[in-house]
Amino acid sequence: MSKIVIRGEFPIHPGKLDQAKAAAHSLHERVLREDKGVLLYEFFVDDAGQTMAITEAYVDEPSLLNHINASDFTQIFATLDFSQANLQIHGALSADMLAKLGAIAGPFQLFGPI
Repeated sequence: MSKIVIRGEFPIHPGKLDQAKAAAHSLHERVLREDKGVLLYEFFVDDAGQTMAITEAYVDEPSLLNHINASDFTQIFATLDFSQANLQIHGALSADMLAKLGAIAGPFQLFGPI
């Protein structure tokens, strides 16, 4: 199985920068503490405070599935515009996982291993 890397950029809803940062910090801490198979889980904000980026990496698809099932994304979803996301997923994923990711995060570019 191959590693899975996800990188996304999400516009921050106007007036929600502080909430977005707090939600990202909380999610970051919980994921690194509790989710097995997470190699990287980091949030970033652009200089203008208008876009949040995330870079995450997982050992394999079961680790990503565990993360999805263990996480409450309510707070972060309330602060970011997922309909305008620029999302890239890198790795070999099953059709079921692709459908699950599409339902959570909307459209994305998929890059398979070479």
